[in-house]
Amino acid sequence: MLISLHIPFRAAENLQFRCLVRMFSDEAMIPSATYICQQLENRVQFIEEYILDDLPAGAKISLAIDCWSSPHRLAFMAINGYFIDKDWQYRKVLLGFEPLTGTHSGVNLARVLETVLHKYDIAHRILAITTDNASNNRTLTRELQQALAAGNFKAQGGHISCFAHIIQLSLKELLGRIRIEATNEEVEKTWKDDSLIQIEDADGIGRTLAKVGFYGDLYDDPRQAR
Repeated sequence: MLISLHIPFRAAENLQFRCLVRMFSDEAMIPSATYICQQLENRVQFIEEYILDDLPAGAKISLAIDCWSSPHRLAFMAINGYFIDKDWQYRKVLLGFEPLTGTHSGVNLARVLETVLHKYDIAHRILAITTDNASNNRTLTRELQQALAAGNFKAQGGHISCFAHIIQLSLKELLGRIRIEATNEEVEKTWKDDSLIQIEDADGIGRTLAKVGFYGDLYDDPRQAR
């Protein structure tokens, strides 16, 4: 309840809260904030010990990372692992939900990720890392490559940009440049050749899509895609 409602652990020691619980049972034992914190930490440690038991020996694991802020504006890095177990079943595990301090530079994020990899002893078993399109993530993967032993991870080819995020950026850029003015009281529901929407300066969209080779060999210049 405390976690799901984003309530501090010390709320368990609040007098009014304790009175509310005892309205239902005079014998209710309400733990202290310190005890609650200890129990959660013990549970996390227990899960961490067995979370990669199904990862076959010598098998590679892929990662997806993302930075996230809580409702209380606390920053974290979520680190998910993906692999195929010995029974050929697809597995997804949460390897870390690490608190972040200071600037979210690629160098700092790489240090956080490196610590998690060494904790699970998988620094030499990384197949690929998927991130969003932020520039600090490119720095992160380059720094990680330098920090890990040679040959364990290659930033070029091993860093995958999230395609869903690229589509989101492209649509945001597109919608921000569309200008629609209705010529009558009702918007037409059927498109005609003479009612095409003109997009002003779509270079931003082109640059975003060009990052993943969306245009392929169709266009020499992304602006031609308009």
